[in-house]
Amino acid sequence: MAATITRRWSRLSVLILATISAALLFGLFRVVLHRTVARQLQETAQTIPGCTGIRYARLTIPTFTLQAKIEEAALLFADTAQEIQLQTVHIRRFRPGDRLPQALDAAIDGFQIDRHQPLLAHLRQALHDLGYQKLTGDLQIRLERRGDDKTEWEIDLALRIVDAGTVALSTRLNKINADGVAMALDNPLNWLIVLPPVEWVQGKLTYGDDGLFDRILFDAARKRGRPPQQIREALLQDLQMRLQTEKEPGVQAVWQSLITFCRQPGRITLQTRLPQPRPLGQLVWVRQPRDVIRRLAIESTVD
Repeated sequence: MAATITRRWSRLSVLILATISAALLFGLFRVVLHRTVARQLQETAQTIPGCTGIRYARLTIPTFTLQAKIEEAALLFADTAQEIQLQTVHIRRFRPGDRLPQALDAAIDGFQIDRHQPLLAHLRQALHDLGYQKLTGDLQIRLERRGDDKTEWEIDLALRIVDAGTVALSTRLNKINADGVAMALDNPLNWLIVLPPVEWVQGKLTYGDDGLFDRILFDAARKRGRPPQQIREALLQDLQMRLQTEKEPGVQAVWQSLITFCRQPGRITLQTRLPQPRPLGQLVWVRQPRDVIRRLAIESTVD
């Protein structure tokens, strides 16, 4: 009897020890995972020009997942007045890479950017003219780099701006140099070197208006001292003239879609139908809109 009790106690002790060890290892794994994610967040934030890091109130990583939820966050800059507020960030997938992530699937709910933020420097005057003191909205981004050399990129962006509209962009590009992109983010002049050899495989752009088109009309009317309806009519006349002088059906269809959208702004989609990838360098010197439509084989629809 004593031997039986001893054997049972020994087995129970082993089980208890194994359970405690597993709990300690899991706890250690969670700590390491949190620290790794936190470090990757800082490194990724610092790839944004001028950004010194990210601050947040809470970082939550659900059990047995590599996902993360960041609450009450802010992208930091040297000037505290330039901080970009982020209400909630959901990271559904993240694979680190050299200089830039190999894969990223994230959603930002409730961002807020003042128009004086340096990242908006090129848009500052336009935002002022259109009456936007700050931009608020939501952003979804998905990036995946494929292939042995990770030069084929698939990018999906969905951006909603309050009192403006929603833009959804989906594109596939090839022959992208990640190091070159990282350098171009630091110095925009490097885009002149990085972009020409990149191949455009396919792309789709959808815009749903929520007040931006009317703001543009009113601003143009104010600057010209004319009623907004006259500005709309002048734009429609220009598009009608382009439609009437165009002989290629594909280009005609795009002009007709733009006419429909200008009459009643809603949702418009532009999509490329390229038979084979086209280097962006071939588009550098294209100036006429009809030539862009032709070279990218753009199709359009209006809802």
